[in-house]
Amino acid sequence: MTRQTAARYLDALSAPEDGFLKKLPSGKRNYYVNTDLVRLFLMASGEDGRV
Repeated sequence: MTRQTAARYLDALSAPEDGFLKKLPSGKRNYYVNTDLVRLFLMASGEDGRV
């Protein structure tokens, strides 16, 4: 799989209507975060769960 193909799939998963991932641009790179999963990990660790 090329980088462009992966970016296209990740962009589709972070589309506003889907909302499965949150796209976080940082400089020339984009980070894709599953905020629901991060929230679950934080709650399990005793944190407040705000993402």
